[in-house]
Amino acid sequence: MTLSQRWSRPASCETQHKLPEALDRALEAYCKPFPDPKAKRADLIDRIARSPACFYAQTEEDYARLLRTYDLLPPAMLATDERFFHDATVFSGNGLVGNVSGRAQPVSLTYSFPLDGVTWGTNIVAPNAPNVLENRLTLFFGAANIDRARELIRQAFASWRRNGGITYTEVADDNTPETTGIGRVATRGDVRIGSFPMDGVFNVLAYNNFTANGSDMNFDADEFVGSSFLSSSLGYRFFRNVTAHEHGHGMSYIHSVPCNNTKLMEPQASSSFDTIQVDDRRGIQRNYGDRRAGNNAAGSAFDFGNLTSPSVRSAIARDLSTNGTTGFNNTDEDWFRFTLGSAQNVVITADPTGGSYSNGQQSSGCSGTTSTINSDIAGNLNIELRDSTGVTVLQTAASAAAGANEVLTANGLAAGTYTVRIFDVGPNGNQIVQSYDLTVGVGGATANPEAIAGVNKRIPVGFPCWFRGDLNSRALQPGAVINTYEWDFDNNGTFDAVGAEASTTYATAGVRTVTLRVTDSNGRQATDSITVDVFAAAPPPPPPAAFNLLDPTNDEFVATLLPTLDWSDSSGQDNYLLTIDDNADFSSPIVNNLSVLGSSIQLSPGTVADNTRYYWKVVAVNAFGNTASTPASTSFRVDTTPPPPCPGDLSGDGLRDTVDLVLFLGSFGQSVPPNTQGDLDGNGLVNTVDLTIFLSNFGIACPP
Repeated sequence: MTLSQRWSRPASCETQHKLPEALDRALEAYCKPFPDPKAKRADLIDRIARSPACFYAQTEEDYARLLRTYDLLPPAMLATDERFFHDATVFSGNGLVGNVSGRAQPVSLTYSFPLDGVTWGTNIVAPNAPNVLENRLTLFFGAANIDRARELIRQAFASWRRNGGITYTEVADDNTPETTGIGRVATRGDVRIGSFPMDGVFNVLAYNNFTANGSDMNFDADEFVGSSFLSSSLGYRFFRNVTAHEHGHGMSYIHSVPCNNTKLMEPQASSSFDTIQVDDRRGIQRNYGDRRAGNNAAGSAFDFGNLTSPSVRSAIARDLSTNGTTGFNNTDEDWFRFTLGSAQNVVITADPTGGSYSNGQQSSGCSGTTSTINSDIAGNLNIELRDSTGVTVLQTAASAAAGANEVLTANGLAAGTYTVRIFDVGPNGNQIVQSYDLTVGVGGATANPEAIAGVNKRIPVGFPCWFRGDLNSRALQPGAVINTYEWDFDNNGTFDAVGAEASTTYATAGVRTVTLRVTDSNGRQATDSITVDVFAAAPPPPPPAAFNLLDPTNDEFVATLLPTLDWSDSSGQDNYLLTIDDNADFSSPIVNNLSVLGSSIQLSPGTVADNTRYYWKVVAVNAFGNTASTPASTSFRVDTTPPPPCPGDLSGDGLRDTVDLVLFLGSFGQSVPPNTQGDLDGNGLVNTVDLTIFLSNFGIACPP
């Protein structure tokens, strides 16, 4: 949003003058050499205010490194387009760009995955590079289950779908390089997802273009390691949260503070919550409405169906919202419909939600001007029960104060179809969006859960197609939990698989409708359907060809702390992943899946230590598989101590005689520093191998 279009803040807002201590110290040290340190400091703080990227910074050393590398500019601000951060443009309609913010209008977006090798990036964090996302996604579950990894990204999109008026459909990608252009292009998605190496682990995690610059997503390929994106904890929550956060930028949202793990759009990535939180939800609903967006008239009322058939049930809808008292296109009101097959006691409740929390726009790090928002009293909701046409008002509930539940009781309500109008009568003050939960209680019956199957997707014929239902589905009745997930893969009414995750393989092309059915602990059920575009595709290329580890050879000594590791070329590879450990089982790697483009690498200073054995392995990877080297691993020993000039002359007198034999036997069977005390083969042990070498030289004088 532009400065003039941000939500207004009252004069009593609290200003957070104090930066995080680590950042404060790093800024002081960094700015000190400049001619005007105070001006430099102020400039840095101002320029990091609206970043669409996430830095990883916890310590003073982290901040100092980022200051040196990026001048602590947000990665996207390394470009000069200031509009990137202040643009008021949001999506509208079918992926159009240019709508005014704040209208709460639903939108349909497309997304796509370009192939590996496509030029990716916008020269912000690092130079553009070939996309390697598919390659990195194979690290989750293997190349055979690449779609299972993509589903984690789709589920992050589904969290926005659950909370806002957004529909997502996957389409083919034309594999053109990433651009910052806008406007729907039929041959690729409105949102494109790719990855390339940026700056190592735990610096920039990812960045995303804002709506006015194309909305495309860029993951740092270096983050696909177990300590970051590949952490499986809580259903890969860290990766999903980063994905959902970055897509938030693509939907026009900027960072919010304070950093207290209450908002997805905070500038520091977290896994202490799961995707969308209350502030993020209110933001997305301000621009795109809630999940039922478009139900702003009787004719478009959301239909809860027959609440007495096949049995009596109540209806609950959570995380809804109205858009102020004068919302664009009647978005100040929501309409719902239900039917009764018999007379029932009905209680309709509008429960304002969201509570109080601190909120403000980031100015630097985790600081910014904040104020306390009481989202329960952004407006004041009233209820009308109307006839089926929505014309005749049958009852009204308008007595509750702002923030209190508005309750309409209709005892003995006759069989028939009814409409319900929820509307905001204000005042709205400095807030607009009034969040609420709606309950249509019928005779004390429980309500159905909410099923979220994901988002519309596509898959090639013959590839495992994965689905996941547990990350966004939920029980709505208080105290209930979801117990069962069932999947109908071809919409024939027969459920083919049971489980939160499930997969199938389609043998023929065509668009399929896939339905998820969830059952909660009350025995209540709900369904949700998505489409799967199954397309015919050429057989995928093979995984990389076989290759060999060459140098150092197994158990070889290297006399340098900067050894070069070399292996033969593997055809068809996108890159290699190198792992080095001082344990043969690779349980504690000092180099873990380091991406290497060529077939050799000289190790950096400090990687290996002297007098130590190391084990190394290399895997060639592309989007279609991984190939381990032959042999799968080998070892080398670092020893920069020169060998003795005369093997066996332990006394140093130039002779190899009984004096040396006595010294040798004194160390026999012991571990010693390599090449000392009788270790003639340099393996750190004095054993029969060394004895053989000693005896073969016994009695022979050392060379002059």
